[in-house]
Amino acid sequence: MMIDEFQDTNRLQLEVLNRIKPHYQFIVGDQKQSIYRFRGANVRLMNEMEEKAKKEENAEAILMNENYRTLSSIIHVVNKLFSDVMVQERTEDFQTVYAPLIAHRHQPQTNEKRVEWMKWPKGDGQEETQFDQLANRMVAMVEAKEPIVGRGEDEWREPTWGDMAILIPSRTNLLLLEQALTKKNIPYVISGGIGFFERQEVMDYLTLIRWLTRPFEDIHLLALLRSPILGLTVQDFFQMNDCLEEGQALYELVYEQSPQWSSLSNEVQTACLRIQSWMDKWIPFKEGKSLVDSFMELFVDTDLRASLLLQEYGLQKVKNVEKVIQWMVDRHEVNLEAILTELDIRIEMSEKEGDSEVERIHGDVVQIMTIHASKGLEFPIVFLPQIERSLRKDSGRIRFHSKYGFVLNLQKEQKELGQKPEVIDTPGFEIVKSMVDAEAIEESKRLFYVATTRARDYLYLIGEESNGRHTWLSYLNKVFEDHELNHEVVISAAYEPRYWKKTESSTYSIPVLKERRKLPLSLTVSEVMAFIHDPLKYYQQFVIGVPFSEEVNEGKSSRRGNDVNPSLLGTLVHRACELRDYGLSPMRAVELILEEVDLEDVFIYKNEIEKIMDRYSEKVRQSLGTPVANEWSFVTYFDGVELIGEIDKVVEKNGQIHLYDFKTNQVSTRTSSEWLDYYKPQLYLYRYAYEKETNKQVATASLYIFKDEVEPIHTLTLHEKEKEKVFAALKCLIDLRQNGAGRKEYAQFSKLK
Repeated sequence: MMIDEFQDTNRLQLEVLNRIKPHYQFIVGDQKQSIYRFRGANVRLMNEMEEKAKKEENAEAILMNENYRTLSSIIHVVNKLFSDVMVQERTEDFQTVYAPLIAHRHQPQTNEKRVEWMKWPKGDGQEETQFDQLANRMVAMVEAKEPIVGRGEDEWREPTWGDMAILIPSRTNLLLLEQALTKKNIPYVISGGIGFFERQEVMDYLTLIRWLTRPFEDIHLLALLRSPILGLTVQDFFQMNDCLEEGQALYELVYEQSPQWSSLSNEVQTACLRIQSWMDKWIPFKEGKSLVDSFMELFVDTDLRASLLLQEYGLQKVKNVEKVIQWMVDRHEVNLEAILTELDIRIEMSEKEGDSEVERIHGDVVQIMTIHASKGLEFPIVFLPQIERSLRKDSGRIRFHSKYGFVLNLQKEQKELGQKPEVIDTPGFEIVKSMVDAEAIEESKRLFYVATTRARDYLYLIGEESNGRHTWLSYLNKVFEDHELNHEVVISAAYEPRYWKKTESSTYSIPVLKERRKLPLSLTVSEVMAFIHDPLKYYQQFVIGVPFSEEVNEGKSSRRGNDVNPSLLGTLVHRACELRDYGLSPMRAVELILEEVDLEDVFIYKNEIEKIMDRYSEKVRQSLGTPVANEWSFVTYFDGVELIGEIDKVVEKNGQIHLYDFKTNQVSTRTSSEWLDYYKPQLYLYRYAYEKETNKQVATASLYIFKDEVEPIHTLTLHEKEKEKVFAALKCLIDLRQNGAGRKEYAQFSKLK
């Protein structure tokens, strides 16, 4: 068993591994990158496994410290910094021993400095913040066309916005950073790890949806009136409140032109008239041709889309709203209350949703993300602001420790104003708290390491001068005192305010709706098969989401009298065939697959599988050809749409490629030739996908029907008209889905078929 990213493992996950008891364990991890303690990750486990591997005779600990990502000058600074920051010998089981990295990338000029450190003077009277200074430096890089960054092994080029990433420790000062970049006209996109649902355009659209569900509740009505869509002010609300008679509800004033209507200002009346027109059209909310069409029409009809496009980075904001729309559509739920309930849970549980991906100014944009979100990624130029930031310690008052048990630090409620609160403190609390604080400090060091090693070609650090302890700035100051780093790090002065000249492509004219918007679409081969054989049943199952019970596809027919699930049986047989290709005997292959599943009727399944596998003898298996791939999964494209599927077996024989689709269907329900007729579209699609993705010609595509004792292999005979018919049906399905067709359109195709 191979386990990657083991440094992020928790005790429960390790217990799962121990219970599996694999014969061989190949564990990969890096203690220096264990930064998910808040999710339960425990660096002690990686340390324990490393020590165990060093001590046990049948184990080995292999040090993998060669770095092929980062330029050597950056690696030299990182090594000196973290050799000092991290320990050389572990005295606590949560500490990280630093093993110096070995650099394999060398910069174009010897002794060139590739790390820059800006000490921003602390003071309240400064006109610019450290974020403004960071933005100035970014503009200076693009204008000066340096530092050059790598392109391939030995090629170098000028830096662009798309080469730059700003990694932030938290999103506390995100607004200040965005303001600085916007002021300097720097294009940027916020990636995973930043509050997507807190973006103004997302909140505005969700305000509309919430109003649709409860238009008579003050909180939703006021939110819509106050939003940028209608733009009323607090002063307007006071005016509306003054016009309300005793016992009169707000919605009565807004939706009905009561006698007080004339007392309202023109702005308020205009807003009320707009909301009245929306109410007449959209409430009660009814799905049109499709849910996505209804949501998009609401987006356009309220002028929210047009207003966003006219704003700075408007295309990105539109894409963000469309991302929310697609998320709601993907719930396959028509009840808005249910969609919003699920969305609220999503918002509460996840703060790591990033902006929708969009090419803005041809994709040449700076990326902003949290350091946690950047783990595993790399960027030519990395900017690290706020290195003076103090460590945020855990303030929990109830803790658990394996040795000390539960420890508490609680405050008794005050009886009188100004009375000093009484503290209830168990004896072990301070001991446990000091341990937790020490662990937090160690993790902060590892987070700093992850941030610095994301840079490939250039690293820029900036922070306000501070005397804080256990900050990244304090670590840098100490290393500079103890080591001579001046010849390896640029200590930069402040840059004059700079502004990037916008390109004409960053402005947008008033949009004109020319054609129906087509959302990205993915189809599985099984979906296409269902549509070809019965368009109305396809509509019922895949469009409106109502399952139907009667299917002829393998594994979805009714259960046999011997209580064997056909779907599970087919899966197990496929897995057994795969293990046979890996050299296992038929008996051992069956034993292993049955160990992988929890079955009550294991002997019944074993008997069924062995009967089937008897027909897949070694002679038969070898006659098929040399295995190229088992369960070959693919995602290919047809007419701009993703086509997804999986081919059971790909073999090579006599220099030619052959595809096989394994079937465990009962021959008694249909003859083998009838099964071949049924699965012909699937085989045509498999040929298309394999040839398109590999650029290799397929000689044959066949069914292997295990239950056919006479002739299990049934090969597709190519006919151009049959092939054209299959892909014409696929194109028709794409058109129906992208245009939000209803039952009537699917019924028409069914009649034509």
